[in-house]
Amino acid sequence: MILINKKINIIFAGSEQFTVNNLNYLIKFNRFKIVCIFTKPDCKLNKINPVKKFAIKNNIKFFQPNNINNIYYYNIINNLNIDIIIVSSYGIILDKNILNIPKYGCINVHGSILPKWKGPAPIYWTILSGEQVSGITIIKMNEKIDNGDIIFQKYIKLKKNETYINLYNRLSKLSSYGLVFILNKILYNNLLPINKIFNIKLSKYYLIEKKYARKINKNDLEINLKEKNKNIYKKFKAFIEKKCFFYFKNIKINIIKYKLINKNKNLIEKNIFIKNKKIYIKTLDGFLVLTKIQFINKKPIYVSNMIKTNNIFK
Repeated sequence: MILINKKINIIFAGSEQFTVNNLNYLIKFNRFKIVCIFTKPDCKLNKINPVKKFAIKNNIKFFQPNNINNIYYYNIINNLNIDIIIVSSYGIILDKNILNIPKYGCINVHGSILPKWKGPAPIYWTILSGEQVSGITIIKMNEKIDNGDIIFQKYIKLKKNETYINLYNRLSKLSSYGLVFILNKILYNNLLPINKIFNIKLSKYYLIEKKYARKINKNDLEINLKEKNKNIYKKFKAFIEKKCFFYFKNIKINIIKYKLINKNKNLIEKNIFIKNKKIYIKTLDGFLVLTKIQFINKKPIYVSNMIKTNNIFK
């Protein structure tokens, strides 16, 4: 039976929707008190920080430091009498002084089965690499990136057409359950140190090749038309919320609507051609068929309209 007369005082640190999903689940429980939130400073491009928006909506004190590890924020955290710090999609390493403040330490939520895909972009690389299994890992934090002791790990199988958005949402939900499980364990065990609660048995997925999930850059969104369709499709699935592109006559063209088809004897074996108001681009084992594209600094346009006004594919 959980000791509901006790509460856990929490500082939460994060900057993405993943963080908000975790927070939305935790605030449903009266026994978990979010004392304050740390998130990154506002983006120069006026992009709305979803964590800041959450904090304002729920009347929770929040900070947006350039450096959480300086003495000013150390003193703030040290004076809050917190039990635990939870980090989820924050992207900033906490130094030893901060890590030692909470009574029960600091834990980090990571969107992969560590040690595989350690780093800032695990969900992207899970999709790009064609993994069949993914999951979440919660670790007791130390001063290294994604390198602490594992205290919770859960696996899921990827669906055939799993996109980044699908997997992102599934993992954020799974990690929310994991956080509640850990916090309840702390309460149930009369607030014993969390590193004494769990005895993790390493699975076959844990003992695998270590890979680093580096940050995604703009060049990763370029479609290599000399690849097989299945590899091109991985990019579309990984970057579903972005815009993949290719170059034609040194012109960058964003892909808005498409489909991939296998080789067809009835189709002309040219590298690129227009048929039935669609652009066909040859790949290693088929065609990338475009029905809607976008030129730089222009609005998206259907190919059927483009060929009437600016057909560069002649």
